[in-house]
Amino acid sequence: MSPPDPELTWLCGQPKTNGEPCRMRADLGSPDCRIHGPAPVDTLRLRMWDMHRRGIAAGRELLAREQAQAAREAERAARWRLTERGLQVVQFGRYAYVWDGPPLKLGDRCLLPGNWLVADPMEAEVTGFGTDYDGTLAQVLRKIEEEATSDR
Repeated sequence: MSPPDPELTWLCGQPKTNGEPCRMRADLGSPDCRIHGPAPVDTLRLRMWDMHRRGIAAGRELLAREQAQAAREAERAARWRLTERGLQVVQFGRYAYVWDGPPLKLGDRCLLPGNWLVADPMEAEVTGFGTDYDGTLAQVLRKIEEEATSDR
């Protein structure tokens, strides 16, 4: 059994025999304190109102987060480009390159230039088109033609 949600629980708070407030936990599922019995009606009303208020605040926070996410996505869509200087922008994993040739398709294999990490050219497969990157893009060296298999 999972522990009760701390947002939906409260301390009994009724005075014990020594005058200190009771620290037994209660919740909506079992609002009665095991020591003091049923909670006063006013306590339940206050707790339910508090949870209602928290729910509204949580809803407003969620709405604000969703609106911010939608604004970020709209900004990214406005920056998205499929061509640069008349060349096709092609994605290979997380990285984008430009291609000067007949349009590439998803799954085409190409030879990409080396970079600061890997000096030698490398093969990669087209995974998408376009980018929102606003820097200079490297150019694909060439498309790797698939060898025709012969049926003998």
